[in-house]
Amino acid sequence: MNDHCPRPLHCNEQTVLDTLDLVPASIDDIIAATHLDTPSIQSALVTLELKGLARRLVGNRFVRYSEDAA
Repeated sequence: MNDHCPRPLHCNEQTVLDTLDLVPASIDDIIAATHLDTPSIQSALVTLELKGLARRLVGNRFVRYSEDAA
């Protein structure tokens, strides 16, 4: 179980989360790193945002959300 999330993450969500860090990544960057299809990545990103584990930035880039960095 992920320490930051009260419920376990779906496999694709965990894969996308593992790809994110504090350096903004585009969906194309995430596709290249994970080899998942675009709808799977978009779905995972929305879920991660709702769970407070990822943030969408200007320019449709994403970062892992860390309360320490907030």
